[in-house]
Amino acid sequence: MYRLYRSRKFEDVVGQDHVTTTLKNALKLNRLSHAYLFVGPRGVGKTSVARILAHEANQLPYDGQSNHLDIVEIDGASNRGIDEIRDLREKVHLAPASSRYKVYIIDEVHMLTPPAFSALLKTLEEPPAHVIFILATTEGHKIPPTIISRTQRFTFLPIKPEQTEEHLAKIMAKEKLTAEPEALKLIAYHGFGSLRDSLGLLDQLSSAPGVITAQDVGRLIGLAPDAVVDQLMAAVAGSQAEAISRTIDQVRSKGVSPALLARQLIDKLRHGQPPPSRAEVELFSDLLDVATALEPELKLEAVLLEHSLKSSAATTQPASSAIRPVPAEADEPESAQPASSSPTAGELTDDVWQAILAKVKDGHNSLYAILRQARPTGQPEGLMLEFQFEFHRQRANETQNKRVIEQVISAVLGRPSVIKTSVLSRPPAASPPQTDNMTSVISLMGGGDVMELGDG
Repeated sequence: MYRLYRSRKFEDVVGQDHVTTTLKNALKLNRLSHAYLFVGPRGVGKTSVARILAHEANQLPYDGQSNHLDIVEIDGASNRGIDEIRDLREKVHLAPASSRYKVYIIDEVHMLTPPAFSALLKTLEEPPAHVIFILATTEGHKIPPTIISRTQRFTFLPIKPEQTEEHLAKIMAKEKLTAEPEALKLIAYHGFGSLRDSLGLLDQLSSAPGVITAQDVGRLIGLAPDAVVDQLMAAVAGSQAEAISRTIDQVRSKGVSPALLARQLIDKLRHGQPPPSRAEVELFSDLLDVATALEPELKLEAVLLEHSLKSSAATTQPASSAIRPVPAEADEPESAQPASSSPTAGELTDDVWQAILAKVKDGHNSLYAILRQARPTGQPEGLMLEFQFEFHRQRANETQNKRVIEQVISAVLGRPSVIKTSVLSRPPAASPPQTDNMTSVISLMGGGDVMELGDG
């Protein structure tokens, strides 16, 4: 559909009036530049406008299918070397075959190599009068300033959902398709500003019999039902770790995209009653990392469980306290432990642990995501890192990761330190009964013994 309904004149272009109006005036006044730079996200009309401008400048009909000798399109990703640009420099001096201008459209121009940009710069500095360059890119920050300064730059904007929705409705009328209003809103929204992506979704849904429903769109995209999103938000606020894990397992089995589920949770936070709490802002920020995580499903679950435990801790613990030490061995009397052995300098408090996490994050972002799930216990010279899940324990215990953790802890504390890892089971017998959400997690895990760090 996006090829069939590609814009063929400026009036067809959706959501870029600030660009098309200026270009139409330039054509009317015969004030065309020798070089243009079109910058913007994918699927918003950069290439379409470039083609329309090329045909309008040469007063040629444009039906979206025909090719013209004087309009040359070059893919910057596959023609990125200096040899290709040198070849272009030689050809630009040839007069147009039958038109007023020879127009070169270079798509994804940011992919050119530095030597290729240097070669292109020579042509842009002294262009032949019969040549127009139109450079298009999704990453304008990668274009050298010397190139930008020799072009007229136009910034293309993401297309608003309501503009996309209106355009889709027109196309559906031509295609004799019908859809629920909510379904059309979902298609427009989940194009995320790209008209081409929205048309791609509509294209896939067009083969469905009958009316296109919101449920059809949700299944195609991989969205979770609104009720599930509400359940997860309530589980986080209510510190219900078991409910979080169970719900995520359910949506995973139904093919729900963890990245999109994180986006749905973000939308729920954004559209809640203002002002947002500090905890909601932190959750918002952490959910943004899900889409780029190595394991999006695990990342999403870890983020929600972490904030669930934070909610529980906020109501049962002081804001800052020392990490609970591992109790002494049962057969060792308290008097055998000298009072001077208790850490004073470099004590592993919550603040120190946060400093360790921050230092890990600087150079090891994926390890930081794992280490955030740990509960450190023991003395600074030898720590036990307890995890809720075996997967996190295994990752932390990998040789390279373990070495990094020990080096960072030693650097922050100013003394050598070694670590051991375990999976959190149940509290030690000597500890007071737990009243927070950890009890539920321990019960869910089936109990077990807590490993302790000995003197050796």
